[in-house]
Amino acid sequence: FKGWCGLDINAEKTEIFFGGNGKIEVSVLSAISGFKAGVFPTRYLGLPLDSARISFATLQPFVERITGKLHAWTAKSLSFTGKIRLVSSVI
Repeated sequence: FKGWCGLDINAEKTEIFFGGNGKIEVSVLSAISGFKAGVFPTRYLGLPLDSARISFATLQPFVERITGKLHAWTAKSLSFTGKIRLVSSVI
């Protein structure tokens, strides 16, 4: 990753997620990678992540937030810059 884009991974902020592994395997792989083991459910960029399928009810607050922003601004009359601002304020 670093060689490709020049960015370095922050091990303090990074979590690694495992599926179907035992506790010993998880601890060994976490120690080797230097990343802490993450647990589900978690959030990424404000959205819920889970190992199971995420229901609409789980995403409902996010959908309501976007809908509220769209109703507040009439999306049809927004300029390109206005649309970028709308997306930035929601995310």
